[in-house]
Amino acid sequence: MKQMKEQSAVEFLTIYGFMFVIIGVTITIIAFVAYTTNGYIPQQCSGLTGLNCQFVIYYSNSLQANAIITMQLTNSQSVPINISNITVSVRNFTFNGTCSPQFINPSGWTVCTIQGPYTPTLGSQIQGSYIIRAKYCNSPISNLNQTSCNFEKVSYVGTFMTTASKLSTTTTSSTSTTSTASTTSSTSTTTTSTSTSTTTTAPYVYCVGGNTGSAVNNVYYAPISTTGVGSWAATTNYPVNINDFVCSTSNGYVYCVGGYTGSSYLSTVYYAPISSTGVGTWTSTTAYPLASGYYSTNACSASNGYIYCVAGYTPGASITTVYYAPISSTGVGTWTSTSSYPLNVYVHTCSISNGYIYCVAGGIYTGGNDNLVSNVYYAPISSTGVGTWTSTSSYLVTDYGQSCSISSGYIYCYGGDAAGSYTTAVYYAPISSTGVGAWSSTAAYPLALFNSQCSISNGYFYCIAGHGNTNAVYYAPISSTGVGTWTASTSYPLSIYSHSCNIG
Repeated sequence: MKQMKEQSAVEFLTIYGFMFVIIGVTITIIAFVAYTTNGYIPQQCSGLTGLNCQFVIYYSNSLQANAIITMQLTNSQSVPINISNITVSVRNFTFNGTCSPQFINPSGWTVCTIQGPYTPTLGSQIQGSYIIRAKYCNSPISNLNQTSCNFEKVSYVGTFMTTASKLSTTTTSSTSTTSTASTTSSTSTTTTSTSTSTTTTAPYVYCVGGNTGSAVNNVYYAPISTTGVGSWAATTNYPVNINDFVCSTSNGYVYCVGGYTGSSYLSTVYYAPISSTGVGTWTSTTAYPLASGYYSTNACSASNGYIYCVAGYTPGASITTVYYAPISSTGVGTWTSTSSYPLNVYVHTCSISNGYIYCVAGGIYTGGNDNLVSNVYYAPISSTGVGTWTSTSSYLVTDYGQSCSISSGYIYCYGGDAAGSYTTAVYYAPISSTGVGAWSSTAAYPLALFNSQCSISNGYFYCIAGHGNTNAVYYAPISSTGVGTWTASTSYPLSIYSHSCNIG
């Protein structure tokens, strides 16, 4: 009898101990959200290691007292997981939802859809928390499938902040819910067929300006998916012929900084709305503090309502200056100087992930000569600027004109001019709050190009044209083991370089 009681006690702890942990974590998160309700938190969607949150969108319809939350998550673990359900807490409301697909392989992603009654004012800031319940397997990956991955409970918790967006409504006879998704950090495609539904578009890539022998103002866009890049379409031209500049997308807008017209360097900044119908009207906004240009020299990236521009080139010299500014639907705010970059480089690449900016290689221009470097630095970013820069694992070659992008805890870089010749080399490395890990070589690009434009979405790397007078477009899957096979896709309408392409 004593043995049976001891066994029952063990079983009780095993079965219910997990539940106690979940309840404790949930209470902690809700307390955090309540504490910060009246304070400022930059737009974010963050979760614990294992199931990374890329974005969250809160659709609100006050007329029907209905709201839909969509959230994209990526499995950064080495084993698949099988999601049971998701619960979201906003103020005193609790929403329950589902994720599709439920079964996610390593580096795979899912979109969760959650419906609820809380309908805040459109444009207002929403803070909340979520908890995802799932099961996972610790068997070899080759033996896993949805059936066998059906034990060992695990939970993932996180917080988010977003703004309430308009929820369009349609009336249908169907009561089922179907979700399909192809998303980036700022765009979702979720179709919900119920009495109230929301439909947004697949991710698109937007390419601006460039050089075809001289600077042009053409702008094109195309849908992207796991099968490549779709048909390119012309859209609103940029206000001036421009090359050697940089653009970044955020929350449905594209912001472009500086550039070279072929005769003068600009400090001009323009922005425009982007959507599935292309690029809207371009509007001039707060000028950059310096006139800049020459091979897209200012490495600018947008994150959490701010744009950060690192080093670059002004007429005659490369520089260390770093500026940042708030961005919104009304343009770019005041530019403010922040921590200088450790090297006066240009034609480098900077990318942002989880509150850090990572800058790779570049060239130092002195006395009419380029001194290529392999240095890599990273720094924390916030609404107060860029923190202290720290040296981390050097790039495998001295290079400039490479194109880098970050996804699911890894940075992937292609091409550039390595020691006097264009390269097909592709390298990748893990990134974290402690810097960049060891770089590894992976599947080479089919062409040796300088200043190609590459971006990542939904586990695929898309590269568009580049110096080498090509309009070629290729894409490849990415994972924690590198880049897979490159496949040709729809060619860009122009043979071009020194353009700027971004996914939004």
